[in-house]
Amino acid sequence: MGIPNLSIKSMSFGSVTPGFIGIGEVADLGMEIEGIGDIPVDGTLTLEIRNVGDGDRVSSWQHKFYELIPGATLTYHTDWDSGGILAGSYQLKGWVDHDGGTTPVETVEFETKREMHWDWDDLEDVYRHGEKIVGTANLRHPNGSVVEPADTAGISVLRPNLETFVPALNLNTMDPYYSTQFIVTALEPSGIHTLTSTASKTGYKTATNIRWFVVTENPFTMNATPEVAIADGITPVHVESEAIREGTSTITDGTLITINPLVGSVATEDASSAL
Repeated sequence: MGIPNLSIKSMSFGSVTPGFIGIGEVADLGMEIEGIGDIPVDGTLTLEIRNVGDGDRVSSWQHKFYELIPGATLTYHTDWDSGGILAGSYQLKGWVDHDGGTTPVETVEFETKREMHWDWDDLEDVYRHGEKIVGTANLRHPNGSVVEPADTAGISVLRPNLETFVPALNLNTMDPYYSTQFIVTALEPSGIHTLTSTASKTGYKTATNIRWFVVTENPFTMNATPEVAIADGITPVHVESEAIREGTSTITDGTLITINPLVGSVATEDASSAL
């Protein structure tokens, strides 16, 4: 005769970022138990993942074991594919039903990685040689609230000749937290420049932003009547305006132009294709 008993020594939730998981990431789940009674014990260990918000069980696993002797340990591991889960907070719960009863439930808290995105102010679409490019930025949550500074952040500019320039990205002590400034020198090639911003922060998905600006000596402004917004990048737009010019030449009303929304280029006989 004797007393069958055991305890949970540890539980683990293995993800790339401790305490967080990216949706679609595969996590390693583990439980280690130990026999603490007087005689061998049989039982079933259970792991389950629940959504804290609604209490729903997302996934569960069970593992039967037999004759775990006093002082011996048993470790169980399984993979969990988080693809398809909703954003939010979750719990990994574990317990063991055995000959001597049921252990207390152990819990590991975790949550999905949060979203953040770059929000730049003050940057223009077109610059001339000799002008200073000045921009300020914040990282923001989807609801617009400001994210505290990232663990790492940086920017780079890809020139039309495929050379890369890395301007300084300054970290400020208050909102807006990021700023940059640099001169468009006379040696800067004309054409479309690609500004890429990246940021990484614990508990968040990596934020990457790509935007374009043009360096040229022949900028123009345009007012459309009615106002238009191109969604597909293909549909031609009929523009009527009082002030569309290339240099000193007026582009007449009724001219058919096509706007590429990604780079702001204009394809027409009356305007430079570089714009």
